Amino acid sequence: MVTAENSLLSAGYDEESRYRMVQEQRLVPLQASSAILFAALGDDSWRVRKQAVEVLLAAHPSQETIHQLINLLRDEENAGLRNATAELLVRLGSRVVPVLLEHLADPDHDLRKLVVDALGAIGGKDAQQGLIRALSDPDHNVAAAAAEGLGNSGTAEAAPELIRHLEQNQEPFFRFNLLAALGKIGVPGPLPPVIRQLAGQDILRRAVCECLGRIGGDQEAVELLLEGALSPLPSVRQAAVISLAKVLQQLQPDAQCKAKEQLRRMAEIGRAHV
Repeated sequence: MVTAENSLLSAGYDEESRYRMVQEQRLVPLQASSAILFAALGDDSWRVRKQAVEVLLAAHPSQETIHQLINLLRDEENAGLRNATAELLVRLGSRVVPVLLEHLADPDHDLRKLVVDALGAIGGKDAQQGLIRALSDPDHNVAAAAAEGLGNSGTAEAAPELIRHLEQNQEPFFRFNLLAALGKIGVPGPLPPVIRQLAGQDILRRAVCECLGRIGGDQEAVELLLEGALSPLPSVRQAAVISLAKVLQQLQPDAQCKAKEQLRRMAEIGRAHV
């Protein structure tokens, strides 16, 4: 672990001197400069950390060095170190993906979470396969981060896996992230039975309504959203109405007319109870 005690940067230098010292490492082989650069990733100064990222990027670190960088993410006390290292790994791009994938089985769940975040930010086919693996992670935060990464990718091929895990994993936070991911991917079609099931759970009803605004395109979605529009919870009602407007645009003209008639009757019933 990199600490101030084992770094040349801790020898009483001011910020500007530390910054210049990091800059000078561009002229030094990475094998000789890595100790200073790794310590600089955790420096108190944002400028120094940022410069260390740039120098390491230019040095084209080896696979062994990438493993060492990933291990820096284990530091629980230095958020600046973790953030700078995570930025560096993402900016290194697809070349770090094979090394990141090796750490998906690491016993440290916090490290796995950061690895999954990096895979989601890097993207690509191999990273996506890693995220799909991580949907089965025993830690709900790691699995939820994998769902978020797949949602941000917008890749339709991930939707069946998301639905399968939505059925299998009943943890609410995980399901919330999966619903959001499905909504971001936005593949319309017949609704999976699990969506209908979750629409009846108050804790997830708003998330279901928001998801339906992207994946709903038939009368069944309309019925679920009409039920949501009658919810006593204002946030659910708002989400249902917004999503219903989106779904109506996807319907055939006859289905649109039917849905609008249902809305009209609902409005009349609402006025009668005022």
